[in-house]
Amino acid sequence: MSTRSTALRVVSLLPSATENVCALLSACQGHASTSESSVPLPELVGRSHECDFPRDALDLPVLTAARTAFTSSVDTHKQVREALASAASLYHLDADKLAALQPDVILTQSTCKVCSIDLASVQQAVHDDVHRRTTVDRSMQSNTVSSQPAKQKELTKIVTCNPTSLVDALATQFCQLGDALGVPQVGESMAQEHLDKLQQLEHQAAAFVDKGYKPNVLMVEWLDPLFLGTKGWMREIVEAAGGQIVDTLERGQHVDVVVVALCGLTLDKTEQELVEGRVGDWWETLLDQSDAIVYIVDGTSMFTRPTRRLLVALEWLVHALHEPGSIWLKNSTFPYKLFDTSLVTSGSKAKEKKSAEMLEIEELHRAACSNQQAMYTDPATGYSVMTAYILKERQGLNELSVVFWSGGKDSFLALSALYETYAAEQKPMPRVVLLTTIDPKTNVVPIQNISSQTIAAQAEALELPLCLVAVGLGDEYTSALRSALVEISEQLKRTKKSKKAPPIEGTCTVSSLVFGDLHLEDIRTWREETFGKDYKLLFPVWKKKYESELLPALERICAKTGAKIFFSNVDEERLASSGAQWEVGQVYDWKLIQERNKATIEQVDLMGECVAVSTMSSLEKSSDETVYQRLETPRTTTVDVNEPVKPSSPKKNSTASESGNSKSNLRNEVVHDGPTSFKISHLYRYATTFDKVLLTIGVITTGANGALFPLMAIVFGNALSGFAATPVDMDAVNRAALNYLYIAIFMFATDYISYVAFYYSAERQMKALRSEALKHMLYLDIGWVEWVTTWATRSRYTIQFFVGLMIGFTREWDITLVMASVMPIMAISLSWLIKTFTVMSEFAQKVYAEAGSVAEETLSSIRTVASPNGEQKAVQKFEKKIVEAEKQNINLNKLSSVVFAMFLASIWVMYSIGLWYGGWKASKGDTTPGDVFAAFFAV
Repeated sequence: MSTRSTALRVVSLLPSATENVCALLSACQGHASTSESSVPLPELVGRSHECDFPRDALDLPVLTAARTAFTSSVDTHKQVREALASAASLYHLDADKLAALQPDVILTQSTCKVCSIDLASVQQAVHDDVHRRTTVDRSMQSNTVSSQPAKQKELTKIVTCNPTSLVDALATQFCQLGDALGVPQVGESMAQEHLDKLQQLEHQAAAFVDKGYKPNVLMVEWLDPLFLGTKGWMREIVEAAGGQIVDTLERGQHVDVVVVALCGLTLDKTEQELVEGRVGDWWETLLDQSDAIVYIVDGTSMFTRPTRRLLVALEWLVHALHEPGSIWLKNSTFPYKLFDTSLVTSGSKAKEKKSAEMLEIEELHRAACSNQQAMYTDPATGYSVMTAYILKERQGLNELSVVFWSGGKDSFLALSALYETYAAEQKPMPRVVLLTTIDPKTNVVPIQNISSQTIAAQAEALELPLCLVAVGLGDEYTSALRSALVEISEQLKRTKKSKKAPPIEGTCTVSSLVFGDLHLEDIRTWREETFGKDYKLLFPVWKKKYESELLPALERICAKTGAKIFFSNVDEERLASSGAQWEVGQVYDWKLIQERNKATIEQVDLMGECVAVSTMSSLEKSSDETVYQRLETPRTTTVDVNEPVKPSSPKKNSTASESGNSKSNLRNEVVHDGPTSFKISHLYRYATTFDKVLLTIGVITTGANGALFPLMAIVFGNALSGFAATPVDMDAVNRAALNYLYIAIFMFATDYISYVAFYYSAERQMKALRSEALKHMLYLDIGWVEWVTTWATRSRYTIQFFVGLMIGFTREWDITLVMASVMPIMAISLSWLIKTFTVMSEFAQKVYAEAGSVAEETLSSIRTVASPNGEQKAVQKFEKKIVEAEKQNINLNKLSSVVFAMFLASIWVMYSIGLWYGGWKASKGDTTPGDVFAAFFAV
């Protein structure tokens, strides 16, 4: 939970985010009622005009308004197209009202300008507010005499919610919101709850599919022009419900079920659109090709919003696809209707309603698509409009822009300038990947002296995938970079189904390389000669004026994002001669350098790149928490980014051996001959204090249990003395029998305690070992050894059992029978014990195999590029699996300890019954002591 003293003020400008935040806050209230925490819960203080669920949110201040109005599918599409062509936002944001609410967190999205307010408008409003408040604060400070500096309000944090998959919408998004609102545990709990429900519904659908029916489903998101839901969570919902998505009507594929969920339209408006025939030619094509069942649903709440109501939609779809006439569907409150296709106005009448202008536009559009043109000109407005052909092609082409990232301010400026260029030109931004080369010996970026931990933290804060290339200089450098550029696109294609990052459909290719070069002609020439033939090269900050353009821009970006710049490398000898006292880690202030340059002959280059960019989020993370991605290339050395590296001083020219860390390398220990020395205490290096207490208890109770066996001889001697007396001393015999019963009880208790203590401690330590050493601990479990031992024990007991019974029944059948009365208990306990070991082994192997698959994916991704946030989820997923195995094994071990102790105690109960009955027979003269003990020891 957060440690704030005041409630976090949250504004949501996205309907789905509003719904999810309300659900999260409701869960927080339940969590707060069961905890003693006094931390105030976050508070939702504002919403967009489209945020209509839950009903309580309607009372919040409205901050946005639409610039378009719905009339029909075609007309609305035209309004949207014209607004986008004029570079205008489709929504109005009340910046003054937003500033008055003083939000700490603003929730929005950055993927679709049509669905809700665009990110640029929100950023501009926040920037203007910060600028206004800064101006007011400066004015107040200049007019007020005070010894206390003015307290600055924390920067407003803008959180973008961009789920693209079902797991993103139901799990990843809630974890993101939980982190942003300071309640990560509640977010993770809700995410797990949603995933469990999703798994349950998938199993339910799979049971229907197993019966042999998998319908073809057409998901309609817009009527005219036709937009089909064929990607993201729309496709995943259909597949999870046991259906097969129809990607297009052009191939004549048979359609069994049509679900019309028009984005932003209610059930009644959707029905009106259909009844009045406001559909394209595709409708008649659909009816000609198939006799599909058509459902219309409320598009304002179901299927289109990435909230937990996607689970409600999925549950409805399972029944709609497989049980259309079921009682469940008839009694359902889900907002849907079974639509009668005969109610739709015929195609000829619908066409009559279309104006000549619209028919001309449609004809132009069809002709442009036939000629595979990217644009056509709208005769009414003169705007160039993208065709459906190019939109479809762009869906299948994923351009990558690789930014050569040094971690310094020039890289930061280049990345910012790249984004600004695409935004100014209204071009779609390609996916950005950061690429950094590091020295494999020192684990830092050469010259800049920035550690790879810092690079990874920067990438995580920027929410961009990172490729680390460990390589030296020379010819090897060029070949390693070429291999890395190929590997980036290949790896992104291979990981598109991992659900750790947004899925990539179609071709994935590196289209451009971005460099932060400023003025060095020879370096730029080398880059162009080396990479210019294969890639488009971009130099966003080339030849820009540093003092008048770049440095003010850097200051503006830092103020806007909260980033800070620090010195990462300092020439101490040169600075000492000039009187300057800058140090590594000191905040970089270019204005101070300017003032120093004015006062001294020896100038300091403002364009020096030996500074590191850091953000507030990255500074709060320790190196152990840094999640990174690494790339191994031919003839390069792997680098452990989590290994702390001390910054090297440029004046000492340290070699790798001189500056290397002395900490032992786990990889070398595993791959090569292991550590050079070993102590018994190393076996318990992962044991906590609690584990050691358990081990101590286990040793003590095991010793006490073992001491009971010699007592058998004493009790046995007392029994023999009773039998030797004439007549038989029944008091002595009975005391011996009673002592055996006492021993049985005591052995039961000590056996149980010792086994539970050893099992519990072993499982806890094995879990820690697996977490620390994934490479060789994933598939082993202490249950495997116990399983092998159980087989040997079972074989030995079987032989002894039958031979002993034969001897016993031969000498004294009735004594043997009396003693054998305990054997059912022994047999049940022994079989249960063996079964328990079997279940333990199978379950542990299954869960650890699942954990192993996560670990193998993570380890194999050492040759990959992936989002640091996604890697963190992989680590959490692995941890969850091994914790699940630990809990289950501990529960099974507790039960098996009871059964095993019962088995051992049964032996002593058998001794007690045999002695008592044998003594009674001998006292009556019906048998001899020799026969009694022969039967006794045989059984």
